[in-house]
Amino acid sequence: MPLRSSRDITRCEIENVKYPKGIDGSLDRAFSGLIREAANYECQHCHKNYRHDTRSMHCAHIHSRKHRATRWHTDGAICLCASCHRRFTDFPLEWADFVRRYYGKDNADDISRLAHTIRKYTSAEKGEMLDHYKAELARIKKLRLEGETGIIELVSYD
Repeated sequence: MPLRSSRDITRCEIENVKYPKGIDGSLDRAFSGLIREAANYECQHCHKNYRHDTRSMHCAHIHSRKHRATRWHTDGAICLCASCHRRFTDFPLEWADFVRRYYGKDNADDISRLAHTIRKYTSAEKGEMLDHYKAELARIKKLRLEGETGIIELVSYD
């Protein structure tokens, strides 16, 4: 099967985000919304704005979501459009290069080290984290209503 270009992504694939059930899924949805809103729905790679089409924006994790230490850490994710996200998924060396340029080598290395540490959250911690990210999202939306533009710095749970 030939490799597809990022232009071949269908609307269904873009909109069909699957979240796990329970608290992890709730956290994933809240965290994703927060990352996208903080970036003002602008792709941090191609710089296109998708506020008019928010489903075309993704919360792209620097390391796979299986790495719990960075899954819900604001330094562990970035806002990308579906096309750029697909491109970087298909070309991981380009992704690694982009991450180093975007964050700086030292910060990218710190994120990588954090991702590869073992971190287990209790149900209570996950609940606190969910409340924290919902409050952060409300704060960001309030700032947007007050006229704030561009990227708004986030306060991570950890």
